[in-house]
Amino acid sequence: MDFLNVGPWELVLVLLIAILVAGPKRMVEIARTMGQFSRQLRDLSREFTSALQAEVQAAEREAEATGGSLREVQRDLQDVVSGAPQRDRDVESAGAVGPGAEARPDGEEDA
Repeated sequence: MDFLNVGPWELVLVLLIAILVAGPKRMVEIARTMGQFSRQLRDLSREFTSALQAEVQAAEREAEATGGSLREVQRDLQDVVSGAPQRDRDVESAGAVGPGAEARPDGEEDA
C-alpha cells in the first residue's frame, strides 16, 4: 500500500508523531477534519469527472453530426463526378453545374 510514496510503516510512524505532538484528544478533531476534507475532495473529483464526461459526449455527438454531413457532401460530390442524378437537391442552389452545361476554368457556364 503505497499512497503518495508512503508505506504502511512510514504512515504508522507519522501517526505516532502526530499523536505525541497534538495529543490524543486533538487527534480526534484532526481525524474528523481530515475525513471531511477527504469527502469534499471526492465530491469535487466526482463533479469534475461528470462535467468532463458530459463535455466529451457533447463533442462526440457534434463530431458524429459533422461526420454525417461530410459523408453526405462526399456522396453528392461522387454523384456529380460520376454523372449520376442529384438526390433531392436543387442543383442551382448547391452551385453545381446543370445538366448539359459544361464548366469552364474561368467559372462561367456554357449554355
